[in-house]
Amino acid sequence: MTAPEDTSLVGALYDAALDPARWPATLQCLAASFGGHYAHVGTRYYADRRLDFFHQVGIEPGVAAAIVDDFVALAADDPLEPDSYGRPDHPARHNGLSTPTRLDAIRAGAAFHCREILTDAEIHRVPMHRRVRVRVGLEYCLVKHVCNDGARVGSYAVSRGPDCQPFTRADCARLDRLQPHLERALLLYERLHRLDYERRSGLQVLEDATLPLLVTRANATVLFANRAARDWLSAGEGLTLLDGRLAAGDGAVEAQLRAALTTVTGDGDANGTPVSLGQDPAAPTCWVTALRLAPASSTMDAQAPLAVLLLPPSSSVAAADPQDYAAAFDLTPAQARVLAALVAGDDVATIGERFDIGPATVRTHLKALFRATGTRDQAALVRTALGTGRSGAGDG
Repeated sequence: MTAPEDTSLVGALYDAALDPARWPATLQCLAASFGGHYAHVGTRYYADRRLDFFHQVGIEPGVAAAIVDDFVALAADDPLEPDSYGRPDHPARHNGLSTPTRLDAIRAGAAFHCREILTDAEIHRVPMHRRVRVRVGLEYCLVKHVCNDGARVGSYAVSRGPDCQPFTRADCARLDRLQPHLERALLLYERLHRLDYERRSGLQVLEDATLPLLVTRANATVLFANRAARDWLSAGEGLTLLDGRLAAGDGAVEAQLRAALTTVTGDGDANGTPVSLGQDPAAPTCWVTALRLAPASSTMDAQAPLAVLLLPPSSSVAAADPQDYAAAFDLTPAQARVLAALVAGDDVATIGERFDIGPATVRTHLKALFRATGTRDQAALVRTALGTGRSGAGDG
């Protein structure tokens, strides 16, 4: 059960788990709760001593940056670190300050303070103490290790200066009572951080895609548009962005667009089917392909997220033959194959693997394609290629 005096600390831990910017305030709360002026939280990998993440309060930022390398380099040999407790030469195995049972409990994750396992003289000989802790005015440490899976370990620590009293076993017991919250907050932070990284990575991939891609709701509200889509919409090529929604200047085309988006929210074969927009199917305003990003609902849900792909009015939905591109832009066979692969959605690495050529050779072909098509980037290159279509190639 959480003690009343720790209620605000528990709340602060979960605040920091949800918002990393709150870690400094949470650590200040942790330090104050235990009468310290310094606190840190972090995770470290045993194999390469790498810090996965690390936050600390109580020392000047410039000093903190200067000691990080020493902290990482010396951590593995620090007798206060959990991977050192099992060594037969660990001072605590011989100095009589703690029983073997207590040392085993600490090794298993029980909170401890430095003076229950090391004497003053032993601590003052430790390189971590001399090169890191003394430099920032730290003498007494209260430590809690969590999430120790053998590959890495998480830790919370509070420290006091040399003019303060050492921590006690009562402080250790109190910190142990907070273990469920300390562990859950750290795991929650790490999982949310990983999800955020994956989300941002995914958005970057979409942003760099050469085809116009959007994420919309079924009511045409635009949630995301990549660079190619923003260029498309700003150019006024049949569709535009109006008050945050995908729109068409023609009422009939507008109705077709809404129908194309709302139809895919239900069951059936419409999901992913290219739809031409315009009065004349032979000369459409553009093509739209919409895909559900969530399971189909029993009713048309205006909030359902959709992935939307836009294609130029004269594009063929089927992949064009490289020979068409060669004829349209006076390309070599190798250049035409690279262009067809780009239009199909391949990146530089995939194209290199497909045609057994190096990335540098692919980029050389790209430069030639930019010159041949009068474009400057891959998004514009693909749009230009799609705009030629099969019929465009024959017209040249």
